[in-house]
Amino acid sequence: MTGKAIAALALLGALAGAGAPSPLPANSLVIFGSRYCAPCVAELKELPRISEWRGQRPIVVAWIDKEPPPSIGTYPATRAVEWREARRMLMSASDGTSLAVPLVVATNAQGKVCGATRQPLTKAAVKGLTRAC
Repeated sequence: MTGKAIAALALLGALAGAGAPSPLPANSLVIFGSRYCAPCVAELKELPRISEWRGQRPIVVAWIDKEPPPSIGTYPATRAVEWREARRMLMSASDGTSLAVPLVVATNAQGKVCGATRQPLTKAAVKGLTRAC
């Protein structure tokens, strides 16, 4: 079994105890991550710029680890959710084929995913996700 397969099985096991999927917040950019995910940790370091690119639109940091994410600071319209809630939200955001991180989704007014990426966020990517909704 490969390292990726073992990590995926471990994540699925952890998510299994999370409960039913949770609704996603409306009109938000949801950044899913974990401390074992180097691109996720790097994304948090870019949060000041991501927040600037989003303006006053909400950003939610959904860290699926029991340990809280590294400091996210106090940026306008940015908040973190507790790990159990983050795991339930990841189940809602998943396309049904992968519960892996990194994952960033944009939601519309009904809290439905209208854009997603697993790539590092750039200004163009944030604008594109925002426009998709």
